[in-house]
Amino acid sequence: MTPSYTKGRCLFINCNMNLKEYQGKELFEEYGIKTPGGVVLRKGDKTPGEVGDMGEKVTIKAQVAKGKRKKAGAIVFVDNDKDIVQKEVDRIFGLEVGGLPVSEILIYGFLKVKNFMYLAITLDRVNRCPIVVFCEEGGVDIEETAEKSPEKIQKFKIQNSKEIENLKSKIPAGLIPVVEKIYKLFVEKDCTLVEINPISELEKGGYIALDSKVVIDDNALFRHEELTKFKTDDYTDLEKEAKDNDLSYVELDGDIAVIGNGAGLVMATLDTLAHFGGRVANFLDVGGGANAAQMKKALTIALKKPGVEKIFINIFGGITRADEIAQGLVDYCQENDLQIPVVLRVVGTHEKGAKQILVKAGIDFSDDMETAAKKVVEI
Repeated sequence: MTPSYTKGRCLFINCNMNLKEYQGKELFEEYGIKTPGGVVLRKGDKTPGEVGDMGEKVTIKAQVAKGKRKKAGAIVFVDNDKDIVQKEVDRIFGLEVGGLPVSEILIYGFLKVKNFMYLAITLDRVNRCPIVVFCEEGGVDIEETAEKSPEKIQKFKIQNSKEIENLKSKIPAGLIPVVEKIYKLFVEKDCTLVEINPISELEKGGYIALDSKVVIDDNALFRHEELTKFKTDDYTDLEKEAKDNDLSYVELDGDIAVIGNGAGLVMATLDTLAHFGGRVANFLDVGGGANAAQMKKALTIALKKPGVEKIFINIFGGITRADEIAQGLVDYCQENDLQIPVVLRVVGTHEKGAKQILVKAGIDFSDDMETAAKKVVEI
């Protein structure tokens, strides 16, 4: 999995296992990080009586490995009345979050805390080391904070656990033990992201992880048989369709569909589009050796997502033949009467043949990624 911070966005492609909140918290507890505990309900379960002993208010959260649950109405804080709780449980079980139906819910007692902060460890691919990300304002969409107030987000490179001590003067001192624990989890479980949003200071003292986001590299699972219990088939219909066709697919919330070949190129494409102010709706990595049929399938999947208004295709032909990509695009356009703008950047193997196909079909193209990216944003 390859994370990329562009304007604060953290995006992931390739192989990864996204844990649900309660699963991540299970790992937190294993590593000595305090969490609120709670009970997990599966769809069809009766709300257990122990919920009634959780205090005056309770937190009810849908358990899906997707973000923006609160905005979807899938996280609520309500009075701990049996009828009120049951009504919210039933309502949340009827929701979809990020295209996924809710099949599990976590309930725990509402806690009195002093603050909400953001804390995470992820990979800095440029510097080839972990990076600690901290923000004094947590419990909100970190991407929005990065967009509106980037100065509030602090990032610290750490080469090893000893360097965590250097953070004492930069983050609240009480968080240093928590950083040490999430770093240990990050390294030992081959994570690509460990995020607590929010982490809070309790009124009675100490810190507690009120949420969790843990992402583990699938490629390392052969070392972690104990983690296979967390694997689920929680995929949206489009993610399932892409997976069934050996395509890597990720949904975002913009209006540009992106298709590229190779994880590095796709990530560079996303960063370039963001640099010019573009917002990506989804992206598909067709991988190496993609042919015309796979290109047509990639277009079919990408364009099924509501809100897609334009397409950016970025191909650097190595194993992949550029003329196969071009032919797949032309075939799709002719068979489906494509009405939205397409911007194509294509170079590499069989580039000349690809350009001849595109010229004949009247499809514009570019040799330069930045020129093409800027063009699709400005359309």
